[in-house]
Amino acid sequence: MRISSRVYLVGSRIGLSDEYDCHIYLLDGGREKALIDAGMGRSPEAVLDVIRSHGFSPSQISLILITHAHADHAGGAAALSEATGAVVAASDYEAELMERGTEEELGLLQAKRAGVFPEDYRFRHCKVGLRLTDGQEIEVGDLKVTALVTPGHTPGSTCYYVELPEGPAIFTGDTVFYEGVPGLLNLDQSDPRELRRSIRRLAELPVEGFYPGHGMFMVRRGWSQLQLAAKKLEGLFFPRLQGQWQ
Repeated sequence: MRISSRVYLVGSRIGLSDEYDCHIYLLDGGREKALIDAGMGRSPEAVLDVIRSHGFSPSQISLILITHAHADHAGGAAALSEATGAVVAASDYEAELMERGTEEELGLLQAKRAGVFPEDYRFRHCKVGLRLTDGQEIEVGDLKVTALVTPGHTPGSTCYYVELPEGPAIFTGDTVFYEGVPGLLNLDQSDPRELRRSIRRLAELPVEGFYPGHGMFMVRRGWSQLQLAAKKLEGLFFPRLQGQWQ
């Protein structure tokens, strides 16, 4: 599904790939492409089929940029990396979990107990070839992507900022969703203070494209969602948190 001039949705629970997958975006940098997040890993071939349907070869994908290590975002990184030859990139904290994290450290044990993920699912650990720092710039063909480490949803959650022909865009993973919903979970690794700081930082960006890991996205006026989230977090009580999964 082509969303904008350089952004495609190539995996998602909306019927593009596995029912547990987050949104998997393809960023078209011309001679090179990147995936942003990798889904659960239960149906990597479905993702590859969507990529091919747009006339792209999986071998053109040079990077898989992971927003955080939760299974619905990172569980498919190993399979997609093998299929494409792409280097997997993530912040240092999330990379450690992707390479050797336990189910409890990954938040997977609690997610299974809550019925969010199937009991028989097993996270496939993956080598992370590029460990990202805050503000690091990554070239994807003729595009320049900036990694913004935005702790809160998880300690190493990372958003990806990129200048596109129609204006700057942000890929937020589970840090913030449509309608300004903040991505706070009832897990020890999810920190409301850090999330508040991260969303305030994002709210200063004049982005047009707003591409979260679940739910609705926007190709124009994406800044409005970031500013709305920051405003909601100024209140005494936390706003509604589950909108992206309802």
